Formats: sequence, C-alpha cells, structure tokens
Amino acid sequence: MINTKYLIIGGGLAGVYASITIRERDPKGRIILVSEENYLPYDRVPLSKTYLQGLIKKDLLFIKNEKFYKDNNIELFLNKKVERVDFDNNIVFLNNEEIKYEKLLLATGGYPRKIKSEEADNIFYLRTIDDCDRIKNVINKVKSAVIIGGGFIGCEIASSFKKFNIKTTIIEKEKTLLPLALDELSGKIITEHFINNGIEVLTNTTVSKIIVKNRKAISVETSEGKEIDADIIIIGIGIIPNTYLAENKIKTNNGIVTNEFLRTERENVFAAGDVANFYHPLYNENMRVEHYDVAVKHGKIAGINMSEGKAIFNELPYFFSYMYKLNIYSWGFIKDYDMIIRRGELNVEKGFLQFYLKQGKIKAILAVNTLKEVEEGKKLIMKKEFDNPEILSNTSISLKDLL
Repeated sequence: MINTKYLIIGGGLAGVYASITIRERDPKGRIILVSEENYLPYDRVPLSKTYLQGLIKKDLLFIKNEKFYKDNNIELFLNKKVERVDFDNNIVFLNNEEIKYEKLLLATGGYPRKIKSEEADNIFYLRTIDDCDRIKNVINKVKSAVIIGGGFIGCEIASSFKKFNIKTTIIEKEKTLLPLALDELSGKIITEHFINNGIEVLTNTTVSKIIVKNRKAISVETSEGKEIDADIIIIGIGIIPNTYLAENKIKTNNGIVTNEFLRTERENVFAAGDVANFYHPLYNENMRVEHYDVAVKHGKIAGINMSEGKAIFNELPYFFSYMYKLNIYSWGFIKDYDMIIRRGELNVEKGFLQFYLKQGKIKAILAVNTLKEVEEGKKLIMKKEFDNPEILSNTSISLKDLL
C-alpha cells in the first residue's frame, strides 16, 4: 500500500492549483495527483477555441511542464482510474493499487451529457484533448456541421467552425442561445448576432433523431420535422458532475456538497472545481460553477485548508467567453433576480453593461464587448441596496460616484 499525506483526484485546474498551493505551504508532505488521462494536467478552456482552430500547440495547454512537478516533488499518477474510496479508512482503490491518505481532494470535474443515438464515427463530444484532436483530424474535410446545444461550448465551437468556412447550424431547445448564462433579451441579441454572421440557429427546437448509416451520421431530424444534412455532428448539452466516488458516502446534490472552506461533511475530504456544490457566504446559498476562474481559485483555497490553513471562498463567481466578434464577461450569480438594469444601448457592436438585481441589491453584472466601468460595477455587487435602481442606467452619473 502507498501512503501519502495529500491525495488529489483530478488532473484539471482545481487539482493542479491545490497541489501547487499545498507545496508552497508544506515543503515536505507527500503529494500524489491522480488523473484518468494520459496527459500532464491541462487547461480545457482553449479546446473549443484556439486549440481547435490550430492557433496553439498542444504543449501550451499544459498548466505546468513535467520538470515543474519533478522539481516540486508532486507525484503524477497518470492514466489511472480511481475505482472507489473507503472514506472510513482513508483508502483509495485504483486499478491494481491502494493509496492511504491523510487529506483527500475530489476534483473530478464532470463528463458530457449524452444523447441516445446509434454509434457513428462523426458524432463528437468535446471535453478532452483526445476529443478535440479527433475533431481536428477531420475539420479540413468538413463542409457542414450541426451543433446540438447552444451553450458556451456549442457557440464557441460554432465560432471556430466559422473560421474554416463550415456551414454550421446550432440547435437549442430554449428560446435563445446561452440560456443558462443570459437573460432572455440579451440572449436574443446574441442569437441575432450569430445569425447575422452566417450561422443558422434553430431555437425552441430539439433533436428527435440522428440518422446514421454505416456508422456515419448523415443528418439530424428536429422536433419540427426538419431534416438537416451534416458532415459532422457535435453534441454540447452540458456536463454532469462526476460524483461517482462520493455517491451514498458523502452528501451530493448536483455535485459534491461543501462548505465555504470547500470541506465536505468528512473533515479530511475536500471538493473543488466543476464537481463542487459549494456554499458561498456572500450569497448565503450553495452553487456550482463550471469555469476557469472558479476552478483555479477553488484549488488554491482547498490547498490552503488541506495544509492546516483556514481560508474561505467568498470571491465573485466569474466567467468569460470569446466567440465570433464577441467578448462576454460576467461577475456574480445571474440567477433568481427580479430586475435588470442596462447601462448603455443594447448593442453588440458598441458593447453594453447590465446589472441583475433582487430587492434592490445587485447580484451580478454582465459585460458584452466592453470593460468600461466593470471594476466599479463589481464593487457594487451585494454591497448596498438601491432605493432607485434606475440610477444605474444613467451614463451621465459615474458608477464610481455610487460606491
């Protein structure tokens, strides 16, 4: 049996930054990081953008190089799947190995939500380097594509396909693109932007069938009875948090439930990144956020707390996305709001800023193609109640004067 002080399961951003933080605080404690993939831990964010487009090489995806892990005595167990965890005895079971730990971090991320269909060589999901490489291997032969799902992954892939002159159709079941991230009116403007730039978008539409012949998908049949031919089909309908190690052993609810210290109900077990449904003291509620910034900061917070520190995650959730002529940024939690105040014209080309409020208090801000006054806007989130929220729309009044 292998013994270690710190065991991290998951080779993404949260796992790596936890290991780095632990090593900074504990120079001698043994650290083992286990990953199912056969690559050095890497950043998934560029997969749908610059890496898919061939603008960066594979080695730029890796968060740190191999020498870094060796120099910092962080042991990588790659291409290893954890089968189960005995939380009572602090033992993790791998294929043919057992690891006994003192502190455990579950940073297992998520896996793509799938659609039932016949198997086909030209139906793809995008979550890993290998997934992306499979798409890159055929991208120059493709003339038409159907993307099922109009969230960030779907929209980013559509934007990348645009650069290859691939005729692309996005199918989204909700009223607009990016329905989980934007309000309906903003989503409508973004949807129109995609359509105006030559990408076909079908909203309020689902896929009833993928037509496959000889292991090749040739078309998609929609709920409206429309059949769309495609050389390639991409499915991007979200991820499911990868909670299999915790099920029926540690509390789960749309992820592994943690407190603000990212500690689960077991004192020596933590969860971070996409898999963590964490308590946020600023909002006084639990949330799960699937994005780069939260994963990195989660890793750092978990690393501090695993190495006898005491830090809470109380920063604003933040996400960004770069698509075809679009830069979208959000700070806060765009959910459960009762008012939207826009600062500036609702115009993609000019850019605009929006505030999402509940009972006069700003819960989140959204910036599209602008960063003007964002820093001031962030400082207003969850800080004060506005008796007259409409003042936020008055561009003749500086947000700095409202702080």
